[in-house]
Amino acid sequence: MVINHNQAVDLEHVVRKMYKCDRCGVSGLVNSDEFESNPIEAAKLVVAYIYANGLNDVDDQYTSFLSKYSVKFSAAENIVDAEEYIDELLEIVDTYCK
Repeated sequence: MVINHNQAVDLEHVVRKMYKCDRCGVSGLVNSDEFESNPIEAAKLVVAYIYANGLNDVDDQYTSFLSKYSVKFSAAENIVDAEEYIDELLEIVDTYCK
């Protein structure tokens, strides 16, 4: 387990806010069960939505965010502050969903 289930549910709510969907929306991709073992998928979904809808300011706007957490979540010895990750992702979503 990379993050706990409550944190995964929080991530699901963040992504649902962006997509304006219910649980398991976007063909089942918006799902806390998936985010629990693979939390970076939530950020990928958010960033994909931003780019697909032409909402990004520059082409590499979220590269450093994705890179930072991809490395942290993939390295077993790294301790990830899941709450910080969730807060940062929510801040990104809140930029577009007012």
